[in-house]
Amino acid sequence: MSSAILDGSRLKDLNTKLQKEIGERAVCELNIGEYRKKVREHNDNIARIKKRIEGIGKTEGLQLTEHAILRFIERVELIPVQDVRNRIVTENLQRMYDILGDGCFPIDNSEFSVVIKNGQIITVKK
Repeated sequence: MSSAILDGSRLKDLNTKLQKEIGERAVCELNIGEYRKKVREHNDNIARIKKRIEGIGKTEGLQLTEHAILRFIERVELIPVQDVRNRIVTENLQRMYDILGDGCFPIDNSEFSVVIKNGQIITVKK
């Protein structure tokens, strides 16, 4: 094979590779634009979420924590918290939980029930 034919073949091969690289670069440039747009959208969403987080709990006036309410009941109303616990966590409730697991259970002959989730009493219902 002559040198001219080999050079022509190499030239054709290199031009094909060049065109492929140019095309792939163009695709990347399009993707960069799309990703920049997505980054801006994510930044906007992050800013909105942070603003909402900062606004949580910021209401006018004083806030009252559950801890403060509990201490008021215990120290001002003079209802011993342990007595409340004993009234809720009965032997019967413990037996029902041991057998049935999580759920809603009546408390003995009272007018209320409790909801247990993952071994914790999470609420009291009338």
